[in-house]
Amino acid sequence: MVTEVIRYRGNGCAREPEYDRRARAFSAFEDRDNCARATAAIAELAASDQ
Repeated sequence: MVTEVIRYRGNGCAREPEYDRRARAFSAFEDRDNCARATAAIAELAASDQ
């Protein structure tokens, strides 16, 4: 594990292409609006309960 940390530090802590691909596939959005989406979804659910 120490060897991997040293290797990552040596390349400027850049992720390997495989891990970038996985991160892009996992995340539906690439922005900073998660809180707004969550708040809107909660408000919609609350409105449908009434």
